[in-house]
Amino acid sequence: MKTIKKILLNVFIPLIIIIIGVMIFKKMKSLKLEPKKISIESKIPIVKIKKFKSSNEKIKIQENGIIYFPDEVTLIPRVMGKIIKISDKFFMGGFVKKGEIVAVLDPQDYLLNIEMSKAEVLKSKTMLQKELEEAKIAKMEWELYKKENKNAVASPLRLRTPQVNSAKAILKAAKANLKKARLNLQRTYIKSPFNAKVKAKFVSIGQFVSVGSKIGILQSVEKAYVKIYLKNSDLVYLPNIFKGNSKVTIKYKFAGKKIQKEGHIISISSELEPRTKMLEVIVELKNPNSTSDKPVISGSYVDVEIEGDESKELFRVPENVVHNNKIYIYENGLLLVKKILWVRGVL
Repeated sequence: MKTIKKILLNVFIPLIIIIIGVMIFKKMKSLKLEPKKISIESKIPIVKIKKFKSSNEKIKIQENGIIYFPDEVTLIPRVMGKIIKISDKFFMGGFVKKGEIVAVLDPQDYLLNIEMSKAEVLKSKTMLQKELEEAKIAKMEWELYKKENKNAVASPLRLRTPQVNSAKAILKAAKANLKKARLNLQRTYIKSPFNAKVKAKFVSIGQFVSVGSKIGILQSVEKAYVKIYLKNSDLVYLPNIFKGNSKVTIKYKFAGKKIQKEGHIISISSELEPRTKMLEVIVELKNPNSTSDKPVISGSYVDVEIEGDESKELFRVPENVVHNNKIYIYENGLLLVKKILWVRGVL
């Protein structure tokens, strides 16, 4: 009896479990859904072919740069005094014209110096006149003495020549002091040396300033510069650039408006920039702030367009047909890839 139980436990029960497992696996396999078959269609790219005609026009090289004003001056008084007046235009961002007074120092001390110098000049003139008269008398006396003593020789001191020369020198110094006093009076009026924009202001009315104190900083608006760099390949189309007669146009945006001004090349570097191997060119923009509604702001980004040679084989194409400076050309049933030699200003 024990043997039969042992056989049932060791043989038949495991066999039953295996059979049940196989039946469950088959059932699950029969329930599995077959994946849908998807038909793969081969896609052939559509190529549009368009003809472009060559045009006869001048090539224009475009580069960008930053506007900067080359002339900037710090106003420093050459005399000391208290500031009694400041121009209404003398504030940061204000515009002042050439020769316009931006600040005035108290002139009272310098007016007194002028009066004292005038008195010195008058005193020196009187002294000179006195010495001239005495010299005249001394000469007359010497001529009388000479008649009786023919071999006598007159010394310069006896004829009062040194005294006259000394009086002349004193008068000359007095006149120089008067001129300096008047010059110091003029220096109490601090003026703008050129048409300028006020970049900074450091003083106010009532403030005492000494020689060397900073009054403010003025930035000239009479001319502005743009520094650009040209590639060696660009120079092929700009044969007149070294002659200084290339037409240059500067374009920029201000307050959302597109603005265009004329410029000209004033400087070309004699060597290539070491790192980029490009040629540095300085373009001057004259009278950048000739109109108040279209000012040029220092530090603004601008586009510089330089007109080059006229080309008879220039093709103007849309930008979307150019990829990595290359274009596809259909020729004799083949689609060829060709590199574009020049693209700036054309797209």
